[in-house]
Amino acid sequence: MNAAPLADSETEDDFFSEYQVVLNATRLRQPVETVPAAITVLDREMIEASSATTIPELLRYIPGFQVSYLGGNEIIPGFHGIADEYARRTQLLIDGRPAFNQTFAGSLLWSTLPVSLDDIERVEVVRSPNSASYGTNAFMGSINFVTRVAAGELGSSVRLDAGSDDLVMTNLRHSGRNEDADYSRSVRYEKGSGLPMRDDDMQGAFLNVYGGWQINSKNRLELSAGYTKDQEWIGGGLVFWGRLSHRQTISHYQQVRWQHIDAVDDEWQLTLGHNNLDVEGAGRHSEPVWIHYLDNDSSDRLSLDIQRVQRVNDGVRLAWGGSLIHDTIKGKYYYTIYDYWPHDEGSMTQYSLFANAE
Repeated sequence: MNAAPLADSETEDDFFSEYQVVLNATRLRQPVETVPAAITVLDREMIEASSATTIPELLRYIPGFQVSYLGGNEIIPGFHGIADEYARRTQLLIDGRPAFNQTFAGSLLWSTLPVSLDDIERVEVVRSPNSASYGTNAFMGSINFVTRVAAGELGSSVRLDAGSDDLVMTNLRHSGRNEDADYSRSVRYEKGSGLPMRDDDMQGAFLNVYGGWQINSKNRLELSAGYTKDQEWIGGGLVFWGRLSHRQTISHYQQVRWQHIDAVDDEWQLTLGHNNLDVEGAGRHSEPVWIHYLDNDSSDRLSLDIQRVQRVNDGVRLAWGGSLIHDTIKGKYYYTIYDYWPHDEGSMTQYSLFANAE
């Protein structure tokens, strides 16, 4: 019997190429075709071919996602039509590190992310609750940005984008390796005047550094840190009780990760992290009749995460562990409603356990 000819859109690579390996669906490394969840992967080639100029715009290429704007530069991503100003139902991870904070009701200010498009190697999006082991934000799914350092890509790059409305975006990136150590540095600056007749000008800059040390054949230590400063005019014109005004955010993070790998599917991972976000200016609550003034508000998070991957026998492997998160929030009006409960600070500690078997 003669073999069937290939269709015009098919090549031999479609049959002999390796499947992509995903990391965050079940905390087990799996080829994408074996993941027990609906998952989409955007690789580096797709990112470069897209028309996206900001990270949230990449979500337009994910089935089920919508991206809209509040006041010109405040981005609101939605999944299956469920969206609000404080998008908190889909977990966002950067190399497995949660990026959400509590200052914005457990949501995310996208302009404070310490990564740019040029830093991202691929995006893994789980479009179901299968990634619930990453916390309550993963109620509807999770988004994991895998950086080019984590993917092992080395080199230097400089990028400059300019456009109408005073738009300027620059990014400098360098990564290298020296014997048992590797490192990366990334700097970004951007500004723009926003839409006409809207107070939505913005400018921001960030610095991100990373270092990894292969201690020996079984142990690896990774350190990363980032700093972001962003100024935005919230926009929107006249609203109830006056005009929304200028907002400045300063955020920084530090993370230490230790990995001990004895063999394939036999490893320990311990991660210590710290996130901080300070906000000065004014913001708005999601309900139009309430105005939430963010006057020197801040959130601080300390986290500890431990993960164990092991093969129980030839047919079963397991990922299990737990996390401890302590959040502290400070704000003059954050916990106050008409001065009935004038509390300026609150804190919360969360514990979680997880396990995935395959």
